[in-house]
Amino acid sequence: RQLYTRLLSGGYSPKSIVEYSRKAYLYPVGNVRITFDTQTAGGCVPDAFFDENLALYPLLPPGVGVLEVKYTGFLPGIFKEVISNLDYLSTSNSKYAQSRFLY
Repeated sequence: RQLYTRLLSGGYSPKSIVEYSRKAYLYPVGNVRITFDTQTAGGCVPDAFFDENLALYPLLPPGVGVLEVKYTGFLPGIFKEVISNLDYLSTSNSKYAQSRFLY
């Protein structure tokens, strides 16, 4: 609530809310960071930020998630091999932008 108050007093106002379930993994060699986001939902109801029963809409079809692989320096071969075998669409993704397009 303190952050929310500071944002409002500074002239900032929330435009959307995004909620998702995230699993995160770290691998120290190459500083690999892998995240997998599922159950992504959003809505443009900024006044309901603290509501427990917030009405959000799915941003992705059921069973679809977003896999992000980030690394510094190099990506170890084991990860390259696993990723090359995935059925994926390599693209940029913004959960925030998706939530704004709902309305």
